Amino acid sequence: MSVKLRLDQVGMTFPTPNGAFMALGAYTSAILAHRYKVDYLATIPIAGVLTGVVGFLFGVPALRLSALYLALATFALAVVTPSRRPRRQAPTAFRFA
Repeated sequence: MSVKLRLDQVGMTFPTPNGAFMALGAYTSAILAHRYKVDYLATIPIAGVLTGVVGFLFGVPALRLSALYLALATFALAVVTPSRRPRRQAPTAFRFA
């Protein structure tokens, strides 16, 4: 819903960094549940708060940019996030076939 509201108000039609923030929240939740043995229902608000803080820290400087540079900054975050996967074995020890 937030993506639709933002795209309707601003008129942007490119990938926004919402996927990056969702990935950060999911990874935080997985680490807390697996490594620190926190109840999985308790990890959701913690991951939401952490993601909100990171989004705020990214959003405040981005709001000072002009429209073109704001578009480039959000596009860059959306593009860079998948390439920031850890190269070594993840702490959650998930294995892919």
